[in-house]
Amino acid sequence: MTPLPWEWFQFGSASLQSASASAETRRLSVDGQEIPFRLLRSPAATAPRPVVILLHGMGLTIASFRGVGGYLFETHDLLLPDYSGFSGAGFHAPPSIKAFAETVWRIADACGCERFALAGNSLGGGLCLAAAAHCPERISALLLSNPACFPQALPRMYELVRYPLLGELFMSISPAEKFVGGVEYIGYADKTKFDPTLKRLYVDNMRPLKNRLRLMQIIRQLPANAADLAEASHLRRLGDLRMPVLISWGEQDPLLTPGAGARLAASLPDATLDLYPELAHMPHEEAPDRVGRRWVEFLREHA
Repeated sequence: MTPLPWEWFQFGSASLQSASASAETRRLSVDGQEIPFRLLRSPAATAPRPVVILLHGMGLTIASFRGVGGYLFETHDLLLPDYSGFSGAGFHAPPSIKAFAETVWRIADACGCERFALAGNSLGGGLCLAAAAHCPERISALLLSNPACFPQALPRMYELVRYPLLGELFMSISPAEKFVGGVEYIGYADKTKFDPTLKRLYVDNMRPLKNRLRLMQIIRQLPANAADLAEASHLRRLGDLRMPVLISWGEQDPLLTPGAGARLAASLPDATLDLYPELAHMPHEEAPDRVGRRWVEFLREHA
């Protein structure tokens, strides 16, 4: 399947109208931070279609889902938030995982989405679980691509930037390419699968210092280690998430603890675990056709 156009996943223009999609970029304010979002609808639909809200990984953009988005858009409208506000003008308040999860509901309510599916990768996958725990009866299904769910030891770079002043210095002197090189390392077992245009978009996203500092702020909100449960209140609610859940897990993930996908599947009442032995942290990017077809199949089975 031909991936959706790149511009559908960028917030630079105020509106998007084409023969195959219509959307208006909207914004809401959360704790003084402007959060843009876009709802892609099919003009050909004669009746309201179900909605999937997509939540990207930490430091990335919603373009992460371009490859699988074409499959989802066949049957669902797509609600695309920039929950971290990277495309905004600036940041007025420290981020919090709780605020990000609450933002999902603010956006859903603003678009009149009473019931919807959630899909996310890495931190975005963890946010899917946190948001679903807030109001599980309104979630029809979860699609998770190597979700970050359980507290664990942090990579060395994450630990470094958590220190005041040292983190600010590191983010100030490190080029955008360094961060995207890290994305490539953890995200792809086969580095040739990293789309050059997507890589460029990620680099452009990290060029502004304000975005690198925002990434630092988000990292500082993560659990400090495997014993830090302060930001993991959703773990107590996993048993309440009775909607169908599909976990797409790349087993060559160098970031998340081995076996975390199986542990999450065992903690959920209705979870299906798909293992991809040859993929890494971002299976939906590295193998979008395989994962996209599987996601749509799963949604159709559980409509």
